[in-house]
Amino acid sequence: MRMFCILLFASLFLVCSSDKNMNMLNTNQIDDSTTAEVELKIFSGRENPTWELSTKQTVDFLLLVKDLPETDAKSRPDGLGYQGFQIVLTAPGTKQRREISVFKGIVDDKSEKVEIHLSDKDKKLEKLLLQSGASHLSPELSDIVRNEINSNDK
Repeated sequence: MRMFCILLFASLFLVCSSDKNMNMLNTNQIDDSTTAEVELKIFSGRENPTWELSTKQTVDFLLLVKDLPETDAKSRPDGLGYQGFQIVLTAPGTKQRREISVFKGIVDDKSEKVEIHLSDKDKKLEKLLLQSGASHLSPELSDIVRNEINSNDK
């Protein structure tokens, strides 16, 4: 009986850990009708800049997310100024929704059923998202965000 319980636990662990993004909108579910809206969280008292990722940008972004290692949950600062990016992925005609927050090398990835915290120590996602919004942001704002991303404080 003890051996049965050990095997059962081990197999459940393997199934559950085999895909950390299971129950989430993944790259193989992305098509031209899927939307990925990005919000640069930077302003207080006025509307933050938003834009949509192309299908290719969305797939590239999710492939980077997929390869990130998990980490302990980190709290976000409640100050003014740059607060990272919020990405909302939705698949029209379904109730699937996935929200990904990216700030200072920490990625919070959640759907209706799953929430995970990931580490992006090189801040590749923030850099990719800033680049994707180049045509939606002023050069001055882009420089401010770039400097924040490149700073080493957590």
